[in-house]
Amino acid sequence: MKDEILLRYRIPLESIEEINIEISARQRIISFYEGYLIEQGHYEYVHERISFLVNEMCEYMIAHSYSLEGSRAFREGEDLYSAVEADFKRCHPNLNLEDYVNRERIIND
Repeated sequence: MKDEILLRYRIPLESIEEINIEISARQRIISFYEGYLIEQGHYEYVHERISFLVNEMCEYMIAHSYSLEGSRAFREGEDLYSAVEADFKRCHPNLNLEDYVNRERIIND
């Protein structure tokens, strides 16, 4: 099975405002789905969507922490991208974070 690159590594860290918007959007959608379940009862698809959105929101929250805390989220004395890259290499030793991030930016532009 191919290693899946976690969303936290694909999120640009330069704009904490954009990260906050993404977190807020997921919170609102999750709240909508939870309200739907209260009104309509159990529906497997809605439970799956909530789980997916919570997982995505967690990834954005980790990226938020990377962006907000910088190297303090990892170790003292390192800049933000060096610390994120070290974490990425620990999780994906055969991949290059810079190549992957640049490809994602080209796709999203």
